[in-house]
Amino acid sequence: GKKFFGSNTKMATKNIPADAVSKVQLIDSFSENPLDISATKQKALNIILDEDKKNIIFGELLAGTNFDERYELQNRSFYFSKRFDLSLIANKNNFNKAIFTLQDYIELFGGLEEILEAGENSLQFSLKDLGIGAIPKEYINEITTSTLSLNTNYAPEKKKWSLNTFGIYSSANPELKSINNRNFNTLSGVRTESENFSNRQNFESAIFQTNFKYNVNKNTYLSYKGNFKRLNIGENSNRLIMINEDNFDRIIISDQQSNSIDQRLKLDHKINDKNSISFQAFHKYTDQKSNYIANSEIPFLSNIFQNNQGGVNEINQEIDNRTNLLSLKATYLKAINLQSKLRFINGFQRNKDQLSSVIFSSDAANFENDVNFTVTDIYSGFLLSQKIEVFDLQLGGTAHYYKIHNSLLENPEDQKLLLIPKINIKHSFSNAHFIRYNFNR
Repeated sequence: GKKFFGSNTKMATKNIPADAVSKVQLIDSFSENPLDISATKQKALNIILDEDKKNIIFGELLAGTNFDERYELQNRSFYFSKRFDLSLIANKNNFNKAIFTLQDYIELFGGLEEILEAGENSLQFSLKDLGIGAIPKEYINEITTSTLSLNTNYAPEKKKWSLNTFGIYSSANPELKSINNRNFNTLSGVRTESENFSNRQNFESAIFQTNFKYNVNKNTYLSYKGNFKRLNIGENSNRLIMINEDNFDRIIISDQQSNSIDQRLKLDHKINDKNSISFQAFHKYTDQKSNYIANSEIPFLSNIFQNNQGGVNEINQEIDNRTNLLSLKATYLKAINLQSKLRFINGFQRNKDQLSSVIFSSDAANFENDVNFTVTDIYSGFLLSQKIEVFDLQLGGTAHYYKIHNSLLENPEDQKLLLIPKINIKHSFSNAHFIRYNFNR
């Protein structure tokens, strides 16, 4: 009955030893909010442990090597009690065994269906936050991966409030290599071209999430969810080109750092079985910095840098991008019947983007670009949800008053009033298969 690494079912089913499980319960209609009257259909997996696995430390340790250069170290340790539990999962190997994958990351945020159905103020995520690249295995010459995951739950004896936290650290150091040889028959003879390419990458990511729930009384529920994400991506590539007897070398070094915090505070109050209100405050801050250095014996970017050399031999670009978003929203929900729900929504949102970009070159002029972009949105609307057999329909609309500031424009201030209709149709074929049509204009 407690959260285990967010909504990631695999973290539990693939790591908790089978002999520790008494039974597995599938909950077809589940909501974390005990006052939810929207009848949201979400599935949950409840893993029930054997009584003899409670109040003790249990798990598995694994170590393996071929006594040459390959190895794997793995730890899975668990402690569960009535008030407190702790789970530690760690792995390190150097034979390209992915422990924490892209799919695992998506499931931390509820899976694809929940992400698609989530509102614009839901906790956001980006696949770039994790730094998992879609690198084909045939191009990887060497890779070392490490993962460290920790999950905790605590609830006092009266269970009026509860706290869940988890953190996941993941790193990968793939090395890519390729060799290409080409021969051309020309009028002056055979032209031979060889290319040796090597690329060493470094991905490091850390995700920390905390969930706090507090039952103020039987009709009022307070919840807080916060995410902290940190990402470092480094890349160093070397491309050696040999044309007949001439050698040319090009080196590219890039580094990207990203820190983000998004958090949501929500208060739900149940008026009666058919009426409820909720207030939500959402904040997101992201700071992304990147640095790019390219050095080549052959001039490049001749289409951008017009000079006597037909390009540049070295270039350095620094980028700093910051986003700050604040959102406040109030929602009134009326349950007309078991199949029909009506929502009235009022809100305020302010999003500020700051971009600073500088390009340095040893052969040409420097370029600087600073942009400040701010959007303020005041909105009001409604949404009718109707279930008809295998169809879930959502019909509604929102009126938005936008105030926009763009420092690049000659007249940086602008205002807009927009009416945005919303149509969402979901046709379910089974519990796992559906088609969705969504329209917003």
